[in-house]
Amino acid sequence: MTKSHKVRVLYGILQWAPMVNSKPDFRNYAEAGNLDAFWTYYQNSIRVRADIKRSVEAAGEVSFEMLRPAMEAVYKLPTAD
Repeated sequence: MTKSHKVRVLYGILQWAPMVNSKPDFRNYAEAGNLDAFWTYYQNSIRVRADIKRSVEAAGEVSFEMLRPAMEAVYKLPTAD
């Protein structure tokens, strides 16, 4: 798996969560194949959005945090590049 492929898979997983303001940024990182920037942005999004997490989950939707186990599993896969 290349970094470019990995970031596209991560973006696919993340699309299960509502991304109102951050979707264009995540999409740009995924399209550019920029795994490091994508992962940093994801980590920062989780860190600064505790109130959003509560409201998303209260509405019965999937939060970024709920996807963390799947995201981390993919991120930790070895890469060919």
